[in-house]
Amino acid sequence: MKICSSIITYYNDKFLFLKRRDPNYQFVPPCGKIEPHEHPIEGAVRELLEETCIKAIANKLLLVDVWTNDNLVSLTYITNSETEDVILSEEHEAYVWIESHNLQSFQNQTDYDLSKWIIFRELHKKYDSYSDVVIYE
Repeated sequence: MKICSSIITYYNDKFLFLKRRDPNYQFVPPCGKIEPHEHPIEGAVRELLEETCIKAIANKLLLVDVWTNDNLVSLTYITNSETEDVILSEEHEAYVWIESHNLQSFQNQTDYDLSKWIIFRELHKKYDSYSDVVIYE
């Protein structure tokens, strides 16, 4: 089974989505495969840095998704960005910051269920100091 991690990134009540150059992909949060012997949280933070040049701290596992047809497990984390400046990697063609009140109208452009994202952000704010912190630079 393959394992990947993604990281929900927000800044000033906006959420970050990336669009890969592949036309089969919709907008998604930064994500990717976990390297051998890499902790999933380190993989999520590394992917964010590689795909956007945003340095982050992530400390909350929010969601575990299993796609048995794809033989894939996805672990989703959350972080608060200190900037909205994005430098895209070559594998992406676009990015967008979506304000929380516009998430539902953006739903048709992503495979992710966005109805829970505001709840995730509020939980992250409330319980931010209760977990180990990983910083990847």
